[in-house]
Amino acid sequence: MMRTPYSYGVILAKGEDGRYMAYFPDLPEALTDGADEAEALAAAADCLSEALASRIVDGEQIPWNREPGQLDQADHFGEGARQAGVQN
Repeated sequence: MMRTPYSYGVILAKGEDGRYMAYFPDLPEALTDGADEAEALAAAADCLSEALASRIVDGEQIPWNREPGQLDQADHFGEGARQAGVQN
């Protein structure tokens, strides 16, 4: 079976509790966090894989991805958020 790589922009933001949230606007069910940015990005990669696998199994559409520069992070986590890219 051929594996198709997917790459999605992720929004990272530090929460009031000091943890970093990671959110994929193109996959709203994919939301995770980590103690720091590195942990949040690692968790985001796993979360992305699970969200895509779930959509494939359920026969749901895989949305087009937006690259980090195309995301509007202020709509999700406020001004302190930043953008990154994650691949599964």
